[in-house]
Amino acid sequence: MLLPGIDAAAAHRSAPRPLVLVGHSLGVQVAVEVARRRPDPVLAVVLIGPVVDPLASSMIGQGRRLMLDLWAEPPMTGAMVTRDYARGGLFSYAAGVTSMLRYDILTRLPDVPAPVLVLRGRHDPVAPRRWVARLAHTASDGRAADIDGAAVHNVVHSRPAETAQAILAFVESLRAR
Repeated sequence: MLLPGIDAAAAHRSAPRPLVLVGHSLGVQVAVEVARRRPDPVLAVVLIGPVVDPLASSMIGQGRRLMLDLWAEPPMTGAMVTRDYARGGLFSYAAGVTSMLRYDILTRLPDVPAPVLVLRGRHDPVAPRRWVARLAHTASDGRAADIDGAAVHNVVHSRPAETAQAILAFVESLRAR
């Protein structure tokens, strides 16, 4: 759907603008899959707090790491996450984790031709430094970085300015190349 005043024919004729795909947690898998399937307009991909570390590739492993994270999140973030999981219920959680566990990001990420930045909170229990470094190394053009002062998985909520700054610096470094 186009906004009023936008000429549909002109919008269709114009070349797609370069995109920076950003995914957080389970959204990382979505960003990788979009970049694999439609690479043409993708300038870069940013993966924040990626799941699923093979060392926690079970429903219990993911649940344990989520619980560790909830204790470290700022109170408002922890309350928001807890409310969302409570609202969805156990079956929703199980379905989400089952979907996460089926997606093999390690075999799909090398198919992404765009540069990749893998971000995490400095002590994110869901996305440990070793896992983030492995993903960055797996990408054809990858790098990893921590968000300073963010000990948590939900850095996009607890440290939005720092997260945005890291993404912008990454995109600017690509333009400089």
